[in-house]
Amino acid sequence: MTRSSGSEPPGAGIVLYVEDDAINIRLMERIFGTRPHLELRVAMTGAQALAVALDTSLSLILLDRHLPDMLGNEFLRRLIGQDPEAGIPVIVLSGDTDRQTIVDFERLGAAAYITKPFDLVELLALIDKHSQT
Repeated sequence: MTRSSGSEPPGAGIVLYVEDDAINIRLMERIFGTRPHLELRVAMTGAQALAVALDTSLSLILLDRHLPDMLGNEFLRRLIGQDPEAGIPVIVLSGDTDRQTIVDFERLGAAAYITKPFDLVELLALIDKHSQT
């Protein structure tokens, strides 16, 4: 799995949002309306997200911690286990503010952990930083 390249403008790429809540998905779609150079794709389960991640050249993954079929840390472990060289940055978005949970995700390799409700400016800055191709 490699990052996209070619004739796309700087920063162009595909972002996968792994989330099962329809309201959160609609919100993220509106947020990505401010980033027309990025294509937002959605997966509602960890299994679906793994399939997309292994079949698509992604620039970034936005990951909810609680998915219907697995926890976000399990998704991250499986992603790394299936393609340890992928190097896709993963930003976790969660309402869980437990410090140990945050540390555990950082140890697994998450690029960032943002708690909900999130600061939009902070989130956009992280998206911009980590979605560069």
